[in-house]
Amino acid sequence: VLTGFLAGFISTNALSYSFARQSKNFRKVQLPFMLGIVIAVTGLFVRVVFEVGVVNNDVLPKLFIPMLAMGVAGALVVLRIFLKHEEVPAAVQRKAVEMKSPFTLGPAINFALIFAFVLLMTKFMATSVGESALHVVSLLTGFLDMDSIAISNARLADKGIISDSTAAISITLAAVSNTLAKPAIFFFFGNRVVAKRLFLHLLPVMLAGVVATFFI
Repeated sequence: VLTGFLAGFISTNALSYSFARQSKNFRKVQLPFMLGIVIAVTGLFVRVVFEVGVVNNDVLPKLFIPMLAMGVAGALVVLRIFLKHEEVPAAVQRKAVEMKSPFTLGPAINFALIFAFVLLMTKFMATSVGESALHVVSLLTGFLDMDSIAISNARLADKGIISDSTAAISITLAAVSNTLAKPAIFFFFGNRVVAKRLFLHLLPVMLAGVVATFFI
């Protein structure tokens, strides 16, 4: 539980990959992996609000509804999984805390490169193609990285290149895409039974985000 919570503020995809690899070795263990991932995803929405607030707090009133909707949906899913009991092997508990520090040089360089690419792409799409294309970029990029798309859209809105509403919608779509990435990672790198169950549990969270975009 603690690992999932902390990962929500560090790297949810890194946690997903780590858990996915472990799920191959512990095929009878399903709920603990799912619980950790859903907690991390729910924490991610809090992290996004914080990041956007630091860069451009004018976007927050527009972003609050979808992030709240996805966060509440995630919290309900966490409660549902938590009420089911499944023993966690000691080996899984040990490996769960073996997460690399997010403050090492490698992740910092990777983030800088991704952020630069996303910023260029979003700015180009916003000025040359239009808002619809920007939303597509957010969906595609959000699947891989949430922070870069949240910060880049907030910066573009701060400079007046896109509206606050456009930024909020793009960030929300990226959050939906990033949530979908979690069962996808399990599907390709881990236990596909967990991937299927995780997708079904995260579906209400993704639907909450999509529906909330109509109220922005």
